[in-house]
Amino acid sequence: SALVTYEAMASGVPVIATTVPSVVQQVTHGCQAWLTPPDDLKALVAAIQLLLGDARLRNALTKAGLSLATELTYPQRAQRIISFIEGISGPGR
Repeated sequence: SALVTYEAMASGVPVIATTVPSVVQQVTHGCQAWLTPPDDLKALVAAIQLLLGDARLRNALTKAGLSLATELTYPQRAQRIISFIEGISGPGR
């Protein structure tokens, strides 16, 4: 889930996640996390090997992921939900 992905990013580690809709809508492959197809063991192994062998990529994913996670705090997420609801129903309804 996207929440688990954000929690991992907030912990300051490079993240490998799957391309489920909730993650793909929030995370850019190769920027904040390395994404693999769900249930694709070979792709997961390849991603792990890639990150183990590439310190620059690990550091870049960690930095960008941490930045994204700190932008998406619970109060900020709540405000986005409120704004969305107001956008479809009108303010104060």
